[in-house]
Amino acid sequence: LADDLFRDPDVCMALQQLSPWLPITVLATSQSHEYRPGRLGSKVIPIPIAKVSSQERSRALFRLGKDSRKGDRNQSTRLLAADDFLVLMAELTSGEGFQSIVQESLDNLAKHYPPVYRAYEYVCFAYSYGYSVPLGLMERLDAQGRLHDLPNREGARGLLFYDEAHPNTVRPGHPKRAELASALFQRKRSATKVLEELVMAVDA
Repeated sequence: LADDLFRDPDVCMALQQLSPWLPITVLATSQSHEYRPGRLGSKVIPIPIAKVSSQERSRALFRLGKDSRKGDRNQSTRLLAADDFLVLMAELTSGEGFQSIVQESLDNLAKHYPPVYRAYEYVCFAYSYGYSVPLGLMERLDAQGRLHDLPNREGARGLLFYDEAHPNTVRPGHPKRAELASALFQRKRSATKVLEELVMAVDA
């Protein structure tokens, strides 16, 4: 059993060195934007996790002693819309646990996909003000063309999406995750610097 398999290069290397004749099955988890099966050099069978069902959501609320009909209306709406377990847990809990998950994800992104890491910073920053980022602007932020068709690039899948309301723009996934990611980004670079780079890339 391996949790967040692709975050630890040593684990991937150990699996690569296993003899293919060993009668071993490895069960592992990975967030979609970290999924890199080519690094294992063995047969990989992906099993996408189903979205959170209404029954599972109700059980989670019951276990934590929460009622979606009470409390903050906005949070209740988000709870009912949460179709991902990480998103559901983020809405139901707070503190270092969720922050640790997001920080590890950002560290992994910076290490393996630096252009996507930088793009995610821009998108989270803009989204914190209620804006998605135009594709043209996104592509001008990287002269090497590594941000073309960004939501479908390796490392970005599951983190960045085309905005349904404005198809020519890019938005982050869940608002709560994006909000926390933006705060973590600002520990390393000021919002002023990010805004300056966005403005410089705008084609007036």
